[in-house]
Amino acid sequence: MVNKIRMIIKDKQLFIKISVITAIGVIIATFVVSLFVIQISEDVYLEAYNDSNEKIITQIRDDYYNLHEDVVKVLTVCQNSNSLKEYLINDNLTSNEESNVIYKMKEQLNNYGVLHNNTASNLLLVGFNGKTYFPNNNAGVDNYQDIINSKVVKKALKNPSQITYQYAKDGFSKTLKNDNVIVAIKILKESKAKDPYGLAIIMIEQNDFSYFYNSLIDDKVNHIAIVSQDEKIISSNNDKVGTNNKLIKTIIKQKDKKHQKIDNRNYTVTIKNLPFMDGKFISLIDETNLINQINYLPPVLLMSIFISIIFVTIIILLIRKTFEPLNAVITKIPEITKGNFDNHIEVTGNGEIKELGEGFNYMIDGLNDYVKRVVKLQEEKRLTEIHALQMQINPHFVYNTLTSIKFLVWQGNKDLAIEAIDAFIMLLRNTLSNKNEYVTINDEILNIKNYIKLQNIRYNNKIAVTYDISDSCKHLMIVKMLLQPFVENAFFHAFNNQDNGTIKIFVRVIKDNLMIEIIDNGLGMEQEKINNLLNGIVDKGKNFSGLGVKNVNDRIKLLYGNDYGVKISSVIDQGTIISISLPIIVD
Repeated sequence: MVNKIRMIIKDKQLFIKISVITAIGVIIATFVVSLFVIQISEDVYLEAYNDSNEKIITQIRDDYYNLHEDVVKVLTVCQNSNSLKEYLINDNLTSNEESNVIYKMKEQLNNYGVLHNNTASNLLLVGFNGKTYFPNNNAGVDNYQDIINSKVVKKALKNPSQITYQYAKDGFSKTLKNDNVIVAIKILKESKAKDPYGLAIIMIEQNDFSYFYNSLIDDKVNHIAIVSQDEKIISSNNDKVGTNNKLIKTIIKQKDKKHQKIDNRNYTVTIKNLPFMDGKFISLIDETNLINQINYLPPVLLMSIFISIIFVTIIILLIRKTFEPLNAVITKIPEITKGNFDNHIEVTGNGEIKELGEGFNYMIDGLNDYVKRVVKLQEEKRLTEIHALQMQINPHFVYNTLTSIKFLVWQGNKDLAIEAIDAFIMLLRNTLSNKNEYVTINDEILNIKNYIKLQNIRYNNKIAVTYDISDSCKHLMIVKMLLQPFVENAFFHAFNNQDNGTIKIFVRVIKDNLMIEIIDNGLGMEQEKINNLLNGIVDKGKNFSGLGVKNVNDRIKLLYGNDYGVKISSVIDQGTIISISLPIIVD
């Protein structure tokens, strides 16, 4: 058959050549179109992104100017407040007078809306008479000398005629410790006076300062920074504030260049002066990252695919016109790939096409026979393996059960002996006589109850077993002899040194799977022992009877696949949890 197919291929040189040309055409078309479309998209998108970014930058700058106007308003009110001046100048006030002045000052600030202004939420007033006033919580203000001697205050005193904006690692209150803040400071003095009488300080948290741009930019593409005159970063979405950045320094040195290349990365640069802060607003667009994003944009890919489809369609139509009879053969091929080997190709045409159809049908017949044989052999193998697992009954359990019954008879406990014999007969019947591979949850639980009855007769009822079976699960089907090995394991291993113990059996449907949990409060196991149980490595002298953990796990995987099976978790001196996942099977 192989030689026949080979001869057919050898004789179809023209068809092969056209197929190769089509494949090459598709590759070239896809490559060229993709490059062309992507290049155009990059240019268009970069231009559009830059235009949009310019609008965003303008908006951000306007927001900062609005913030500055609020700062000016608040500080102007403070400058013009007579009560505030009296409080910060007069250091001979009695406690009652000082309370009245503070009340008037607070009332005056309230009347001007200062205390209700979000910008002034962290307003601090400092007098050179040693007094401070923090409307939010005056008790939480730093020591007076620490404020006066701070670098930001000293710098502000050098420029008493203007509002000074500076970065500070900490605010001047306990609530702003270890917080990055922007400090706006106004020197308070009378118009004709030589010396100032105090300071009005607004502490703007870094989060509030960066609020203007965080919601508008992409951190992977946009790099925003506000820098002071000494090129120290006051606010940024990527850089650590209060530091100097090498990239920012390089950008500033080349401020006249709109497009810059630094460290093999292309940037679009926008620099705006912020004269009220004596600083600069810098926006960088990382074109390299932006382009990387564009390469995966759906419109680009869809356009490339669309153009490629058009190109390929034209070629296919030309081929189809030449090889019209071959289409009948091609339309049947998808059915064959799905495993439908009974769907023969209708042989039409002459010469090459006819030979190909006959050879293909011959191959399908051979494959169909082969697949059927393989499936039959695999099914027989699976059933043989499952049957072998079912027959693995520990003889020690049989011996011990019969010994227990003999002892009951010897004691004269006839009723209990009969009860034990009935339970043993039911257990053997379900294990050996019942040829059905599946039983209901109810039947499996009944089997477990018979087994537990026999074990409790032997061990004087030291183990209590409870059942929590969901009503919706009782009539579902499971592989028989599934639960017994785990209950046996608890009897033999979990309660060796305990007078009594508890085993709980839960059955639920969770996420379209049947979940069974067997929980004991016994001695628990180390991970090594858990691994040994799952791999069938056990002490033969102490191994529990029944199918065994490994055999149960093998049965489940043979029947349902590797997505299902047994999991064991255990904690020493706390107990063990057996989790069994199964598909939902309805009778």
